[in-house]
Formats: sequence, C-alpha cells, structure tokens
Amino acid sequence: MSFDDKDLRINRISAMIELRSITNENVKSVQRLDQIIFPVTYNKSYYKDLPNLEKFAKLAFYNGAMVGTVCCRREVIDLQKRLYIMTLGCLPTHRRLGIVMQR
Repeated sequence: MSFDDKDLRINRISAMIELRSITNENVKSVQRLDQIIFPVTYNKSYYKDLPNLEKFAKLAFYNGAMVGTVCCRREVIDLQKRLYIMTLGCLPTHRRLGIVMQR
C-alpha cells in the first residue's frame, strides 16, 4: 500500500466515525458496551457521574453503530492539571480502524 493509498483509507474511515456525548439517555448503553469491552465491572456511581463529564466522556459510533467509549476526568496534582483516562475501549471487531485516534 502506498502512502497516498493509506491516506485515502484513513480519510474514508474518519468519515464513518462520529463521537457523541454520554447522556442520561444513553448511559445504560455505555454500561452494556463496557461489559463487552472490559474485563472488570464498574460500579453504579461511575455510570451515574458520566453524563456530568461532558466533553470528557464520549461514545464512538462507526457507520451509526456504537462501538467504543472514552471517559476521562481532570485532576490537579501538585498544582499541575492532568487528564486521567478512566476508560478507553473499542469492540474487538472494530479495533485497528483508528477509532480511538479521533478528536
């Protein structure tokens, strides 16, 4: 595959990916997706807080299907601001498509 072919493939995949906010209406779907992606179970308070994270909690959709999540929180440690990634995951069938690289 040439460099130009790879760029075209990345652009096509990017056009099929959409990031959406986690809301009270879709948080149950996030919980079900997390059960498939991750080997651990998160408690109810984790999911209760996700809609409040706004720009730090997103769902990834590929061709309209929910396929991944990313959830972060801001922290201040020793007067330094940091972003802590709590979860970052994608369904096994959709890995290696560049989904978690989207902005």
